[in-house]
Amino acid sequence: MKKEIISFAYNHLDLAPRRDSISETLNVDWSTNVPPNSLLLRYEENVIVTDRKSIGILGEPGEAFSRLNLDLKDFSPSALGDVAVTDVGGMAYLWHPPTPPRPVWRATAPGPHFAISLGGQRLLVTRFAKDGEMQEAFAIDASDGHMLWRLSPGFHIVSATQHGLFAWTNSLDALQCFDPGTGSLFWLAAAWVGGADLYGIIDGILWGPGDHQLQRVECGAGSILPPIAVQNDSSPGGIIDDQGIFHCCRGLNYQTFDLLDDGRRLSFAEFRITSEGPTLGAGPGLWVVHPERPTQPELVWRASSMITGLVVRRGQVLIAESEGIVTAFGEEQ
Repeated sequence: MKKEIISFAYNHLDLAPRRDSISETLNVDWSTNVPPNSLLLRYEENVIVTDRKSIGILGEPGEAFSRLNLDLKDFSPSALGDVAVTDVGGMAYLWHPPTPPRPVWRATAPGPHFAISLGGQRLLVTRFAKDGEMQEAFAIDASDGHMLWRLSPGFHIVSATQHGLFAWTNSLDALQCFDPGTGSLFWLAAAWVGGADLYGIIDGILWGPGDHQLQRVECGAGSILPPIAVQNDSSPGGIIDDQGIFHCCRGLNYQTFDLLDDGRRLSFAEFRITSEGPTLGAGPGLWVVHPERPTQPELVWRASSMITGLVVRRGQVLIAESEGIVTAFGEEQ
């Protein structure tokens, strides 16, 4: 029976969980110039480069770097529809890479706007003042401009899924779930302490960070389940792969948990603190750790400037540096 796995990894615009295998020994395959301070995102097999002034699809070596000038404000993945993109002028787009974003709606009120897809041409739009305070939130049918419903401002939308719209509310210090069709509140989890940094959904269970633990809540009823203890990590961060394994690493240790098996810990490795380690090393770099036999991280490459993006695609590791270079690493021949 197929398991439901949704990953909220910040650089996966399709919300797809992944387990991309790479060699333990890597060398430089190729490099190319991109705009400085670019992020790297992934949608299916497409690697997207953006410096928020433009977006482009990064092809294989020798292919042209296709680029579209677009002064971005934000982009929001959704399990209900295409990626929603907003620009500084208040235009909202729907985007299914590698095709270009298509404009669907323009804001008329002042202030920055953000949008997330509710499926089809429907958008949830939030408008903010210059000081960052939310002014309003409403759902709209972009095909005809018809207002569908409104929400009281004061929350941060995390993701839109078939289970509902998940939002973090600072004033209540709580996690909320709204009906994407009507805007009505499904449930409120007041004891949730993890904030807006959610990991994803495994078979109807929403997972996120807590204080030295992994938190979880039932998507249907909003019932908070017993947390899973995390060793030596006060604010655990990581990513869910396509087998439901949560890979947790903050630089000082690496541990894995099987979220399909009640969060059972599979492995744990404490890293030695050395001058060449990933935490205290002189400058950014690429370290490799094997998930099934984790030991001390091995430095395979040292960056010349700050790392601004990293994705894995078809056995290659692609890294963007702030000076405007993307380097691809492949298996050593």
